[in-house]
Amino acid sequence: MNLIINWVITSVLLYGLSELTSLISIDVFTTAMVLALVIEVIVFLLKKLSSLLKAMGCLTMGISYIVGMGIGLFALPYSLIKAMDYVGGYSIAGYGEAITVSFIMAAIGAIVLDTKKSS
Repeated sequence: MNLIINWVITSVLLYGLSELTSLISIDVFTTAMVLALVIEVIVFLLKKLSSLLKAMGCLTMGISYIVGMGIGLFALPYSLIKAMDYVGGYSIAGYGEAITVSFIMAAIGAIVLDTKKSS
């Protein structure tokens, strides 16, 4: 149930950002739902790769750990850019906009999900 709620919240955030700002362009809400699903899959795969590299950090004198942290940090902006290949009706201008959208989504998502947990 939590997964579905997070998916809907992410979809609403993405669609809301597309309606209120010029950072991201989404045609219809169903596109936002598909986009949220694609983004979550890409982020999941990147986070798994990141954790694998962090675990290998002890074998490579920390280099893999640093690379793993970088992958984890830029997973959401990268997934916003990469999702354009898989989702029609969606566009984002560049990596700067993707980072801005990621920060906005993280801030609003933290507030909404924290409020949901405390109720």
